[in-house]
Amino acid sequence: MKFKFFSAGGARPIISILEQSGEPFPHGLKMLYDASQPDIPTTELWKLQIQRSEMAKLYLDTWNESAEKTKSGRPIDGIIRFVYLRRES
Repeated sequence: MKFKFFSAGGARPIISILEQSGEPFPHGLKMLYDASQPDIPTTELWKLQIQRSEMAKLYLDTWNESAEKTKSGRPIDGIIRFVYLRRES
């Protein structure tokens, strides 16, 4: 869902701007913007927005429920975790 949501308008607008500027397409955005992916209809975008809101609510509820597991009775402040950056050749 997330990739489809971010590329809802297709890649054409960003590609057009980059071509005008002469800048290369950012490597990190290639997975989000596929030039072959068409624009999606407004009704499909609305469905994606509903799914996004439902996921955000679930995440928020889960986060707030962490208060039941902490000694302070408050939700956790954050999550610290290791991040591995994969270099593509």
